[in-house]
Amino acid sequence: MNREQVQKEAMNGNNHINTNHNNNNNNNNNKGGNVASNLLSKVYKSYESLVLQNPAYVTYYESVIRAMLMFTPSVRDSEISTEAVYMSTGFISLLNDIIIKNYFVKHQKKLPFIPPDAQHLVLSTPGGTLSTTIQLFQSLIQNTQLFIEIICSQKFSPRVRWRAVFLIELVKAFLKIFLLLRTRETILVHQKFPERENAISSVPPLFFDPLHSQPLDLASPSSSDSNYSLVSENATKKSQQVLLPKRETILTAASRKRYRSSVPKDLMLVQAGEYMSVMRPLICLLAMYVFGRRSWFPWLLGVGIDGMANVCSRAGAGEKMNGMERAELDRRRMTMVYYLLKSPFFDTVILHQSVLKVIESLKGIPLLRIPLSLCWEMILSYSRFYFYTCGSDS
Repeated sequence: MNREQVQKEAMNGNNHINTNHNNNNNNNNNKGGNVASNLLSKVYKSYESLVLQNPAYVTYYESVIRAMLMFTPSVRDSEISTEAVYMSTGFISLLNDIIIKNYFVKHQKKLPFIPPDAQHLVLSTPGGTLSTTIQLFQSLIQNTQLFIEIICSQKFSPRVRWRAVFLIELVKAFLKIFLLLRTRETILVHQKFPERENAISSVPPLFFDPLHSQPLDLASPSSSDSNYSLVSENATKKSQQVLLPKRETILTAASRKRYRSSVPKDLMLVQAGEYMSVMRPLICLLAMYVFGRRSWFPWLLGVGIDGMANVCSRAGAGEKMNGMERAELDRRRMTMVYYLLKSPFFDTVILHQSVLKVIESLKGIPLLRIPLSLCWEMILSYSRFYFYTCGSDS
């Protein structure tokens, strides 16, 4: 064997060793990735089970945390961190909504009758999966928009802040118009991912038990399921309504009718009201850019557009509005209170010397000092940021 053959064999041996070493490294990396993936999957499943087994407690603690953060004293240096925590709770709430909605959809056959408070979770969203994705994106925007504005107001110039605000409103308007065209709703009530709200109190507790693999036959008292007696004994008035025959009844028909899209008296008038409501934030922001933030024209323009949009939607829909549409129009009407906190009305009227003197005199009363100080501080904080008082969220 000559020298060249020895060198070739040595090189082949080294290449073989290197190849085996690389394969071992790849296998170790794959094993590490699989372990991490399995660990994350187990953690998520454990959290999912926690949410499903204790939905009422989860909702209660979410509300408590939000209330505590809402009344936290506002210090300029801590606004970003406080809003970051509040935004995180919004993301967690959204994740819990997704978990409960998916569980409802997957196991809705367990419920022969879908309670009215849970129908928005179980019934298919108008427009299909794409509309549900848009609603989820809308919810994500609503959770992050104020945080983005606070960062822009503290870290960048006012021009950057208002450009960011306009861009966010532009995206929201585009998504709402897309949903209007996609869902063909007369009044846009499905603007964001559906919240569970009171739906969890409308069904028996065992419906949310992931460990209960067999579907509960809630329509028959003679069910062989050992847990049926527990459900029938501990159910509240709402959950007792679930124990109904599978046949269609007047009650089930009436409750489902509440969520059907209504037939408007004047479709063109309703659509005009909806498009005015969607475009109002953009029109007012453009007016603020042209005439200035302290000008009365954008303020009066916003009041006029919101009022006209509500009147058009109600007049066009007539008396045939369903429950969700009526609630949505009532919500829009209530958001007009935010105009009291918008400039120039807030700067001119609320911050007038006479009003401030009255507030200071009321703070002198011992019983009113602490609650009035908290409320006044919250009002001042709300008036400083656009997305607190924009009224464009569902």
